[in-house]
Amino acid sequence: MILVAVLIASASVLVAESQNKITMRYRILKKALYSAFFCACISTVAAECLTPKPHHLTRAQVTKVIDGDTLLLTDGRRLRMLYVDAPELNTATKKHAEPYARSAKSWLQKRLPKGSTIYLAVGQRKRDRFKRVLAQVYDLERRYLAAELLDAGLAQLIKIPPDNYPPQCLVDAEKQARIHKKAIWNSKLTAPIAASQLKGAERKVIVEGRVSRRWQKGKRYYLMLDKRLLVSFEHSELFAASLYEKAQKDSRIVLRGFAYRHGRQWRMKIKHAADVFVPEIE
Repeated sequence: MILVAVLIASASVLVAESQNKITMRYRILKKALYSAFFCACISTVAAECLTPKPHHLTRAQVTKVIDGDTLLLTDGRRLRMLYVDAPELNTATKKHAEPYARSAKSWLQKRLPKGSTIYLAVGQRKRDRFKRVLAQVYDLERRYLAAELLDAGLAQLIKIPPDNYPPQCLVDAEKQARIHKKAIWNSKLTAPIAASQLKGAERKVIVEGRVSRRWQKGKRYYLMLDKRLLVSFEHSELFAASLYEKAQKDSRIVLRGFAYRHGRQWRMKIKHAADVFVPEIE
């Protein structure tokens, strides 16, 4: 009887150990699958952006994340990430932070904790008016942070002349985030303003309106929206012919750009297809 009891106990231990091993293997496999899925989601966007050749990159270290698109480096320089515009924290003006401003900063802090090594591809324009270095930023594994930030819906595309043409993967990342209404694309920050309601300070804005008139003059196309906003774009831009063709009278247009006043009239210049939300253009 004692022998039988020992055998039964031993068998129970072996069964328990086998079950534990199976459970452990399942957990490891599950974790690996989740990791693979996460990496795949990132790579579909970020991997499409070709990392610049090594001799075009400079190495730096991060001291602090200031906001969703600005870093402080260990050498004292402030760095503004090219092609992305994260929501403003507005700490200097003491206004309320824009929607998802803290989320964007938190996201970047997790990606680039203090002491992180990054690679920089400095833009054609070396610094902005605030003396910040303008550069594309890659992490230690050469992953393109702008693509990931846009894909998460935590920033908008921005062009800082003469860097007016962002990589296509950034355009695609922002478009997908906008289509799926991720983060800022499901907030008042990106809600279109009617062209007929434009007022106040000149600013970057997403505007919508109906085409009341359209014409060509010299090397430019012109659209009048709601009889209030004059939109212009050059023939040479790749999207120009498609937009002009689809911008028939009374058709709805949604654009992003810098709205400014010229006398009593509001105006906006469009320089990239990424700033044309409606209609869909090639």
